[in-house]
Amino acid sequence: MALRAITRTYKGPPAPLVAGMGLAKPSQYRGALMRKGQTITETEDVITQEELTKLQHQSAIIVSDPICDVGEKEVKDFLIPTKPPAKLLMDWLPKPVGDWLWWRSGRAKTTEKLFRLVLERLENKPLMEAFGITMGFNHQLYWLTLHAWIFHQKMLQIGDDRMDYYFFEHIWVLPKTWLLIKRVPDYRFSSELRNTMEYSYGGCVALDRALRRGDILAARLQEQLHANIHSGEIQKDDKRLLLLTKYTVRQLSYMLRVPHDDFIFANFVWADFPLPSYPARPLPNRGALIDRSRPSRMPPIQRR
Repeated sequence: MALRAITRTYKGPPAPLVAGMGLAKPSQYRGALMRKGQTITETEDVITQEELTKLQHQSAIIVSDPICDVGEKEVKDFLIPTKPPAKLLMDWLPKPVGDWLWWRSGRAKTTEKLFRLVLERLENKPLMEAFGITMGFNHQLYWLTLHAWIFHQKMLQIGDDRMDYYFFEHIWVLPKTWLLIKRVPDYRFSSELRNTMEYSYGGCVALDRALRRGDILAARLQEQLHANIHSGEIQKDDKRLLLLTKYTVRQLSYMLRVPHDDFIFANFVWADFPLPSYPARPLPNRGALIDRSRPSRMPPIQRR
Protein backbone atom coordinates (compact mmCIF):
# COMPACT_ATOMS: atom_id res chain seq x y z
CA MET A 1 0.00 0.00 0.00
CA ALA A 2 2.87 2.38 0.78
CA LEU A 3 4.48 1.87 -2.63
CA ARG A 4 1.11 2.10 -4.34
CA ALA A 5 0.50 5.51 -2.77
CA ILE A 6 3.91 6.74 -3.87
CA THR A 7 3.94 5.37 -7.42
CA ARG A 8 0.37 6.54 -8.03
CA THR A 9 1.60 10.08 -7.44
CA TYR A 10 4.88 9.86 -9.32
CA LYS A 11 4.36 10.55 -13.03
CA GLY A 12 7.86 10.25 -14.45
CA PRO A 13 10.84 12.56 -13.94
CA PRO A 14 9.77 15.53 -11.78
CA ALA A 15 10.40 19.15 -12.52
CA PRO A 16 13.95 20.08 -11.55
CA LEU A 17 14.24 20.61 -7.83
CA VAL A 18 16.43 23.60 -8.42
CA ALA A 19 13.34 25.65 -9.31
CA GLY A 20 12.75 25.87 -5.58
CA MET A 21 16.32 26.67 -4.57
CA GLY A 22 15.86 30.33 -3.80
CA LEU A 23 19.20 31.05 -2.15
CA ALA A 24 21.18 30.74 -5.39
CA LYS A 25 20.22 34.13 -6.74
CA PRO A 26 22.29 34.16 -9.96
CA SER A 27 19.97 32.88 -12.67
CA GLN A 28 22.91 31.45 -14.60
CA TYR A 29 23.80 29.17 -11.70
CA ARG A 30 20.22 27.95 -11.31
CA GLY A 31 20.03 27.36 -15.06
CA ALA A 32 23.25 25.34 -15.03
CA LEU A 33 21.99 23.15 -12.22
CA MET A 34 18.67 22.73 -14.02
CA ARG A 35 20.36 21.56 -17.19
CA LYS A 36 22.53 19.20 -15.20
CA GLY A 37 19.52 17.83 -13.35
CA GLN A 38 17.59 17.18 -16.56
CA THR A 39 20.54 15.27 -17.99
CA ILE A 40 20.77 13.06 -14.92
CA THR A 41 17.04 12.58 -14.51
CA GLU A 42 16.36 11.69 -18.12
CA THR A 43 19.09 9.06 -18.30
CA GLU A 44 17.52 5.61 -18.34
CA ASP A 45 18.95 3.05 -15.94
CA VAL A 46 20.46 -0.11 -17.38
CA ILE A 47 19.66 -3.05 -15.10
CA THR A 48 20.39 -6.70 -15.79
CA GLN A 49 17.72 -9.27 -15.08
CA GLU A 50 19.76 -10.62 -12.17
CA GLU A 51 20.09 -7.16 -10.62
CA LEU A 52 16.39 -6.51 -11.15
CA THR A 53 15.45 -9.74 -9.37
CA LYS A 54 17.67 -8.85 -6.40
CA LEU A 55 16.21 -5.35 -6.18
CA GLN A 56 12.66 -6.67 -6.34
CA HIS A 57 13.39 -9.20 -3.60
CA GLN A 58 15.02 -6.59 -1.34
CA SER A 59 12.20 -4.12 -1.94
CA ALA A 60 9.61 -6.76 -1.03
CA ILE A 61 11.48 -7.48 2.22
CA ILE A 62 11.53 -3.80 3.18
CA VAL A 63 7.88 -3.01 2.48
CA SER A 64 6.68 -6.22 4.13
CA ASP A 65 7.13 -4.41 7.44
CA PRO A 66 3.78 -2.75 8.28
CA ILE A 67 5.62 0.27 9.67
CA CYS A 68 6.37 1.39 6.10
CA ASP A 69 2.76 2.29 5.42
CA VAL A 70 0.49 4.96 6.87
CA GLY A 71 -3.13 4.25 6.03
CA GLU A 72 -5.59 6.98 5.14
CA LYS A 73 -7.34 6.59 8.50
CA GLU A 74 -4.02 6.79 10.38
CA VAL A 75 -3.13 10.03 8.57
CA LYS A 76 -5.85 11.80 10.57
CA ASP A 77 -3.95 11.06 13.79
CA PHE A 78 -1.17 13.43 12.70
CA LEU A 79 -3.31 16.31 11.46
CA ILE A 80 -3.92 19.42 13.57
CA PRO A 81 -7.67 20.17 13.65
CA THR A 82 -8.44 23.54 12.07
CA LYS A 83 -11.25 25.21 10.21
CA PRO A 84 -11.08 24.20 6.52
CA PRO A 85 -9.59 27.11 4.53
CA ALA A 86 -11.51 28.67 1.67
CA LYS A 87 -10.17 28.55 -1.86
CA LEU A 88 -7.84 31.50 -2.20
CA LEU A 89 -8.25 34.12 -4.90
CA MET A 90 -4.49 34.17 -5.52
CA ASP A 91 -4.68 30.73 -7.14
CA TRP A 92 -6.41 32.24 -10.19
CA LEU A 93 -4.49 35.52 -10.44
CA PRO A 94 -1.44 36.30 -12.62
CA LYS A 95 1.86 35.39 -10.98
CA PRO A 96 3.08 38.90 -9.93
CA VAL A 97 -0.25 39.73 -8.27
CA GLY A 98 -0.59 36.20 -6.89
CA ASP A 99 2.90 36.33 -5.37
CA TRP A 100 2.12 39.59 -3.60
CA LEU A 101 -1.16 38.24 -2.20
CA TRP A 102 0.55 34.98 -1.30
CA TRP A 103 2.98 36.81 0.96
CA ARG A 104 0.20 38.94 2.42
CA SER A 105 -1.83 35.87 3.34
CA GLY A 106 -1.36 33.38 6.15
CA ARG A 107 -0.28 30.91 3.50
CA ALA A 108 3.05 32.71 3.25
CA LYS A 109 3.86 31.50 6.77
CA THR A 110 3.51 27.89 5.66
CA THR A 111 7.06 27.73 4.34
CA GLU A 112 8.37 28.86 7.73
CA LYS A 113 6.23 26.25 9.48
CA LEU A 114 7.51 23.55 7.14
CA PHE A 115 11.05 24.70 7.83
CA ARG A 116 10.43 24.34 11.58
CA LEU A 117 9.16 20.80 10.99
CA VAL A 118 12.44 20.00 9.23
CA LEU A 119 14.39 21.56 12.12
CA GLU A 120 12.51 19.29 14.50
CA ARG A 121 13.95 16.28 12.67
CA LEU A 122 17.46 17.71 12.99
CA GLU A 123 16.92 18.01 16.75
CA ASN A 124 15.58 14.47 17.15
CA LYS A 125 18.58 12.66 18.62
CA PRO A 126 16.89 9.26 19.15
CA LEU A 127 16.04 9.09 15.44
CA MET A 128 19.52 10.10 14.34
CA GLU A 129 21.17 7.63 16.71
CA ALA A 130 18.94 4.83 15.45
CA PHE A 131 19.87 5.63 11.83
CA GLY A 132 23.59 6.12 12.50
CA ILE A 133 23.49 9.84 11.68
CA THR A 134 26.12 11.92 13.44
CA MET A 135 26.34 15.67 14.03
CA GLY A 136 28.98 16.00 11.31
CA PHE A 137 28.41 18.44 8.45
CA ASN A 138 27.76 15.88 5.69
CA HIS A 139 25.38 13.77 7.76
CA GLN A 140 23.40 16.81 8.83
CA LEU A 141 23.29 18.20 5.29
CA TYR A 142 21.84 15.03 3.81
CA TRP A 143 19.49 14.50 6.76
CA LEU A 144 18.20 18.02 6.09
CA THR A 145 18.01 17.30 2.35
CA LEU A 146 16.03 14.10 2.86
CA HIS A 147 13.20 15.85 4.68
CA ALA A 148 13.22 18.82 2.32
CA TRP A 149 12.93 16.33 -0.56
CA ILE A 150 9.91 14.65 1.06
CA PHE A 151 8.14 18.01 1.28
CA HIS A 152 9.22 18.81 -2.27
CA GLN A 153 7.49 15.65 -3.52
CA LYS A 154 4.26 16.80 -1.88
CA MET A 155 4.58 20.24 -3.46
CA LEU A 156 5.00 18.60 -6.86
CA GLN A 157 1.84 16.62 -6.16
CA ILE A 158 -0.22 19.72 -5.42
CA GLY A 159 1.55 21.85 -8.04
CA ASP A 160 2.41 24.79 -5.76
CA ASP A 161 5.55 26.30 -7.30
CA ARG A 162 5.45 29.38 -5.08
CA MET A 163 5.55 27.33 -1.92
CA ASP A 164 8.35 25.16 -3.32
CA TYR A 165 10.50 28.16 -4.19
CA TYR A 166 10.13 30.01 -0.89
CA PHE A 167 10.45 26.81 1.14
CA PHE A 168 13.92 26.20 -0.29
CA GLU A 169 14.88 29.78 0.44
CA HIS A 170 14.38 28.87 4.11
CA ILE A 171 16.16 25.53 3.75
CA TRP A 172 19.32 26.99 2.24
CA VAL A 173 19.79 29.40 5.12
CA LEU A 174 20.89 26.44 7.27
CA PRO A 175 23.87 25.23 5.19
CA LYS A 176 24.94 28.84 4.79
CA THR A 177 24.82 29.27 8.59
CA TRP A 178 26.75 26.03 9.11
CA LEU A 179 29.51 27.25 6.81
CA LEU A 180 29.68 30.48 8.81
CA ILE A 181 29.95 28.45 12.02
CA LYS A 182 32.84 26.50 10.46
CA ARG A 183 34.50 29.87 9.76
CA VAL A 184 35.05 29.18 6.09
CA PRO A 185 37.26 32.01 4.74
CA ASP A 186 35.52 34.67 2.70
CA TYR A 187 37.48 33.87 -0.45
CA ARG A 188 36.23 30.26 -0.33
CA PHE A 189 32.74 30.84 1.00
CA SER A 190 30.88 31.19 -2.31
CA SER A 191 32.50 28.10 -3.82
CA GLU A 192 31.91 26.06 -0.65
CA LEU A 193 28.26 27.09 -0.60
CA ARG A 194 27.90 26.26 -4.28
CA ASN A 195 29.48 22.83 -3.76
CA THR A 196 27.19 22.21 -0.79
CA MET A 197 24.13 23.06 -2.87
CA GLU A 198 25.32 20.84 -5.73
CA TYR A 199 25.87 17.86 -3.43
CA SER A 200 22.46 18.34 -1.85
CA TYR A 201 20.77 18.76 -5.21
CA GLY A 202 22.53 15.67 -6.55
CA GLY A 203 21.18 13.68 -3.60
CA CYS A 204 17.65 14.86 -4.40
CA VAL A 205 18.00 13.89 -8.07
CA ALA A 206 19.20 10.43 -6.99
CA LEU A 207 16.17 10.05 -4.73
CA ASP A 208 13.94 11.17 -7.61
CA ARG A 209 15.35 8.39 -9.77
CA ALA A 210 14.54 5.84 -7.08
CA LEU A 211 10.83 6.58 -7.56
CA ARG A 212 10.70 5.44 -11.18
CA ARG A 213 9.64 1.85 -10.59
CA GLY A 214 7.34 0.76 -7.82
CA ASP A 215 8.59 -2.84 -7.73
CA ILE A 216 12.13 -1.76 -6.81
CA LEU A 217 11.39 1.61 -5.21
CA ALA A 218 12.30 0.68 -1.63
CA ALA A 219 15.53 -1.07 -2.63
CA ARG A 220 16.55 1.89 -4.78
CA LEU A 221 15.88 4.29 -1.91
CA GLN A 222 18.08 2.10 0.27
CA GLU A 223 20.90 2.33 -2.29
CA GLN A 224 20.67 6.11 -2.51
CA LEU A 225 20.52 6.57 1.26
CA HIS A 226 23.56 4.33 1.58
CA ALA A 227 25.49 6.31 -1.04
CA ASN A 228 24.50 9.82 0.08
CA ILE A 229 23.69 9.96 3.78
CA HIS A 230 26.21 7.32 4.83
CA SER A 231 28.63 7.83 1.90
CA GLY A 232 29.13 4.07 1.73
CA GLU A 233 30.72 4.03 5.20
CA ILE A 234 28.45 1.25 6.50
CA GLN A 235 27.45 -2.09 5.02
CA LYS A 236 24.41 -2.18 2.74
CA ASP A 237 22.75 -4.72 5.03
CA ASP A 238 23.34 -2.62 8.16
CA LYS A 239 20.26 -2.53 10.39
CA ARG A 240 20.53 1.25 10.73
CA LEU A 241 20.31 1.68 6.96
CA LEU A 242 17.35 -0.70 6.73
CA LEU A 243 15.56 1.24 9.46
CA LEU A 244 16.29 4.55 7.72
CA THR A 245 14.87 3.18 4.46
CA LYS A 246 11.66 2.10 6.18
CA TYR A 247 11.43 5.53 7.81
CA THR A 248 11.79 7.24 4.43
CA VAL A 249 9.14 5.07 2.78
CA ARG A 250 6.79 5.68 5.71
CA GLN A 251 7.19 9.46 5.77
CA LEU A 252 6.91 9.77 1.99
CA SER A 253 3.78 7.62 1.73
CA TYR A 254 2.28 9.55 4.65
CA MET A 255 3.12 12.96 3.18
CA LEU A 256 1.54 12.09 -0.17
CA ARG A 257 -1.68 11.19 1.67
CA VAL A 258 -1.88 14.40 3.71
CA PRO A 259 -4.88 16.38 2.38
CA HIS A 260 -3.81 19.29 0.20
CA ASP A 261 -5.55 21.94 2.31
CA ASP A 262 -3.85 20.67 5.46
CA PHE A 263 -0.46 20.68 3.77
CA ILE A 264 -0.60 24.18 2.28
CA PHE A 265 -1.28 25.56 5.77
CA ALA A 266 1.10 23.10 7.51
CA ASN A 267 -1.64 21.70 9.73
CA PHE A 268 0.15 18.42 10.40
CA VAL A 269 3.14 16.82 12.11
CA TRP A 270 5.45 14.01 11.05
CA ALA A 271 4.13 10.48 11.27
CA ASP A 272 5.44 8.69 14.34
CA PHE A 273 8.15 6.05 13.94
CA PRO A 274 8.56 3.66 16.89
CA LEU A 275 12.21 2.72 17.37
CA PRO A 276 13.45 -0.63 18.69
CA SER A 277 15.60 1.03 21.38
CA TYR A 278 13.03 3.63 22.41
CA PRO A 279 9.42 3.06 23.50
CA ALA A 280 6.81 4.75 21.34
CA ARG A 281 5.76 8.04 22.87
CA PRO A 282 2.02 8.68 23.21
CA LEU A 283 0.68 11.46 21.02
CA PRO A 284 -0.10 14.65 22.98
CA ASN A 285 -3.13 16.81 22.40
CA ARG A 286 -3.08 17.35 18.64
CA GLY A 287 -3.89 21.02 19.04
CA ALA A 288 -0.63 21.51 20.95
CA LEU A 289 1.65 19.36 18.81
CA ILE A 290 3.60 22.32 17.42
CA ASP A 291 4.73 25.26 19.49
CA ARG A 292 5.30 27.86 16.79
CA SER A 293 5.81 30.75 19.19
CA ARG A 294 9.19 29.39 20.28
CA PRO A 295 12.07 29.70 17.81
CA SER A 296 13.71 26.37 17.08
CA ARG A 297 17.31 25.82 18.07
CA MET A 298 19.67 24.93 15.26
CA PRO A 299 21.65 21.72 15.82
CA PRO A 300 25.35 22.12 16.62
CA ILE A 301 27.67 21.17 13.79
CA GLN A 302 31.00 19.50 14.43
CA ARG A 303 33.97 21.15 12.83
CA ARG A 304 36.33 19.06 10.84
